[in-house]
Amino acid sequence: MSDGPAKSLASYVPWLARAEDGWRLRIVLHDFAMWWHDTPVEDRLDLVAEEPASIEPRWDAFLAAWVEHHCWHDRLRTPDWVFAESRYLAGTWFPGTPLPSLRIEALVHSPAAFEAHGVLLCARELVVV
Repeated sequence: MSDGPAKSLASYVPWLARAEDGWRLRIVLHDFAMWWHDTPVEDRLDLVAEEPASIEPRWDAFLAAWVEHHCWHDRLRTPDWVFAESRYLAGTWFPGTPLPSLRIEALVHSPAAFEAHGVLLCARELVVV
């Protein structure tokens, strides 16, 4: 369980903008996911209400997909910023999946919100332990 006050998704953008590509995914998936899961469901929208600043198209789409996916699973209203045109990729991106076998897994098992935003990743990457 994380300590301290809850962090908004927008507060992670400076970390993401400075981090090496391989670490960006882990920062969001693990640290922010811990905040998300440790926050009571009725308060979770407060964590994602503020639209994060733009980082670059792939990460902008990733953050929107993450929020859409988790809001859907928690039966929460998805913030409007998630559906902005700039939060969708024209093509597809496989973050953190350099191996062909992992790309195939991502193609088959990518959650719907991620696929819609053009971000394909293995669903198991979203598991927080």
